[in-house]
Amino acid sequence: MAPMGHPQLRQGPAGADRSCRARGLPGQIPQRPDRSLLIPNMSNNRCITLAKRTGFVLTLVMLAGNLGCAYFNTYYNAQKLYNSASQKHQQFPDTTAASGAEKDGLKKAIDKYADVALRYPNSRWVLPSLYNMGNAYYLRGEYDKAARKYQEIRQYYPESRYSAWSQLNSALISHNLKQWDKALWELSQIRTDDRNINQRTAYLEALILQAIPDYPKAIISWERFLHNHYKSDLVIDARYNYARCLFSLNEFTNSIRELEMILDSRIKRNFRYQVTMLLGQAYQGNGRHSAALPLYQRLLKRESDKSRISAIELEILNCQTPGITTDVAVGLYYGLAQKYPKTAVSSEAWFKIGQIHEAGQELDSALVYYNKARNENPAAHVREAALKKSADISLLLAYRQQSDQQAAEQSAKLQFLMAEHYLFGLNKPDSALAAYSRVASGSGDKQLASKAWYAAAWTARNYLSDTLKSDSLLAVLIEKYPRTRYANGARLMLNQPIDTTVSDTEPEIEMNIRPLEQKPEAPPAPPDSAQAHPPDSDAKDTPPTPLIPGPNINRSMDPR
Repeated sequence: MAPMGHPQLRQGPAGADRSCRARGLPGQIPQRPDRSLLIPNMSNNRCITLAKRTGFVLTLVMLAGNLGCAYFNTYYNAQKLYNSASQKHQQFPDTTAASGAEKDGLKKAIDKYADVALRYPNSRWVLPSLYNMGNAYYLRGEYDKAARKYQEIRQYYPESRYSAWSQLNSALISHNLKQWDKALWELSQIRTDDRNINQRTAYLEALILQAIPDYPKAIISWERFLHNHYKSDLVIDARYNYARCLFSLNEFTNSIRELEMILDSRIKRNFRYQVTMLLGQAYQGNGRHSAALPLYQRLLKRESDKSRISAIELEILNCQTPGITTDVAVGLYYGLAQKYPKTAVSSEAWFKIGQIHEAGQELDSALVYYNKARNENPAAHVREAALKKSADISLLLAYRQQSDQQAAEQSAKLQFLMAEHYLFGLNKPDSALAAYSRVASGSGDKQLASKAWYAAAWTARNYLSDTLKSDSLLAVLIEKYPRTRYANGARLMLNQPIDTTVSDTEPEIEMNIRPLEQKPEAPPAPPDSAQAHPPDSDAKDTPPTPLIPGPNINRSMDPR
């Protein structure tokens, strides 16, 4: 198998000796060989003896045989080097970097492939040599050179079966370089009846949408793949990625269904670990901690890898915390962080302690632990969540330290920020609605007040399911601020025609407040009675992006 999922190319396509008409280096315009030079001139001179004619024909046959053996041997040796260097790169898509020894073997294969194309331009092995040169460059990480080879094949051999594979591999290069739009465009240009190419094209398209990430579109693409290519060797991986997308959109029930189907299949041990961990997290997302706990406990008995054991212990602790007091939970997370210092697990444990303190309105302690989580070698999603938490809390603490005059000037804006913190940080929609309402009724800023009315109505409708309250707030918004973009938003929610003369440009609302400088501080130790050896946690609670349209409150933040 070629590195991008193509079946091994040990021979050229039927009739390739007629289609590969290159003279000179790859990429030059191909020419048809002059066949008249290969046919003896049949004159009427009867003086030519049978012996001479027979000797001439035998000479040509022997010469052709020697040339054929020469270029085939060159191709065969190149293919042997390529197969040896690429045998560990059989998955699709392959993103594993070749080792030093593999790169050396690939370089030797490239040289021999190039020798075939240069010395035997009319051979049937020219086209597969060009293609495998591109694959070898791909595995060496020389994407520019690989892309040029694939481009040559598409340009000079557009009707060959290698053309569609080259287009797919070009999309793979764009995928590896995170050039999502370019990769999707390249996939859209593939036109072929080859089942293997169509399977991999559909798979890569869904994978790119997932990486962007555009989870709703990715889910549709994965569903289409599973329906159209249910016999593909990529089905298990596709189902797992489909479950991950569902999980990301909090569709835990559907994600659980897909993951349980995977675990019923015969899969490798490492992959079974990944599937089991995600299934346990989906159980937790559904509130089924009692189902997740034994799953993790069974997994823990089978594992010997230290990093995996720590991750499982964290998840076990996450399953146990809903049934214990906050003091005990803090102690267990603290013990886990001390047991595995400077790891992704300790970072998530500190983050969980910060969440517990934040929920109890102990903002100073919460900030200490969020900063601690950022300095513990965290995973990317924990780093981003901890940074946002630190910035928000720093701003709120700065507000408490302001003079009365500063507080009066920024009161409405900071109350709006507090409302967002209640809603998206603490999941307290009642408190958020009250804060939004105070800003709406008390602010003299037209843009901020209209946004606050809209936010209050949106919260009542989407979080509290109070349609009557929402409609009344929207009516007030339309009455008080009819010529604002938020009034148009209210009209849309009430199924009323909008005012097309109102600009939909979103004004900026500046927050000229810097957060407090945070001095290094060791996190306070929990009570001795709370110390215990942990089991496990997840810290996937990254706050969602606010869904309310309207002015941005730009914060001048410099969290330490």
